Amino acid sequence: MGNLKAFSHKFLSFLTVRLDPELGLRVPNVLEAQAADRSIWNSISELLNEQNWSMDDALHEFCYSRADMNVLLQPRPKVLKISQPIRTDITDKGGKPGPKGGKSKGKSSKSGGNPKGELDIQHIAGKLNEEADALSRWSGVDAIPFSFQESDRVRISLADLWIPRIDPQKFPSDAFLLWQLPSV
Repeated sequence: MGNLKAFSHKFLSFLTVRLDPELGLRVPNVLEAQAADRSIWNSISELLNEQNWSMDDALHEFCYSRADMNVLLQPRPKVLKISQPIRTDITDKGGKPGPKGGKSKGKSSKSGGNPKGELDIQHIAGKLNEEADALSRWSGVDAIPFSFQESDRVRISLADLWIPRIDPQKFPSDAFLLWQLPSV
């Protein structure tokens, strides 16, 4: 009986934990909790019926040894709510559908920041990706950052990127394959 109480306490603790709103996370909802409960009890049933475990041992296993409960009941990301609905019935000065008053200028100088409903995205350099950050900001005119060489670059046109053609190749070209590459 003690393991059932510990199991229930642990299960409910995942559903009642208080999360800092700044994290942008939420606890599992009722449907997610029911699905987790069903999954865990199916696994317990397998241990009881197929492995001949006792109920006490199976509950102890899921309460203290396995991470199923932690994984199934982990906090989920919150869905961001837009404070103002997006209007599609407005027109610009020329009568065309779109924002009223012409093209958007970005940040509003009157409010001193972003107007409601507009998302401000800034680049935040990663702690461990200095090379990727430097390459993403490389002008193409200055020297290539870090120890990268011009020969490391892969040239690809936008058309090839957006509309890929099927052209399988071997790299290196002298690699041995047990089958023939399909021809285009």
